[in-house]
Amino acid sequence: MKRILRLAWVLAANSFLAFVFFQNEGRGFVFDGQWHDPDVWFDMIFAVSVPIAGIILELANARYAKWVNIAAFAIPACYFSAKAIHWLYDSLFFPFFLFIALILFVCAAATAIVYRVTRSKGSAVGYS
Repeated sequence: MKRILRLAWVLAANSFLAFVFFQNEGRGFVFDGQWHDPDVWFDMIFAVSVPIAGIILELANARYAKWVNIAAFAIPACYFSAKAIHWLYDSLFFPFFLFIALILFVCAAATAIVYRVTRSKGSAVGYS
């Protein structure tokens, strides 16, 4: 039952993250005619590949699935925190980037809590 709960959380959280990243990267993709630009394809594939890899590793019950799924939220949170610091004196961009960073940090913490609560003795998942 714990594994099903963890799998449901990872599937929901990482699918949402991949969807948001795809929407963010693909915003001007169709309307601006950028589908021929390899940089846009690289950005889209790179942004979506980490959450999808986390889902695949969790389905395979891989040892490092926990760290990939936490890092899928923590690394973008650090990036948006740095962007917020960069725009510190701008009253429009600073709160926007800070809000996104806080949401991502909360999701990373929630993922870590789900892994801690659902770990089982004898499995490789959940042990540091």
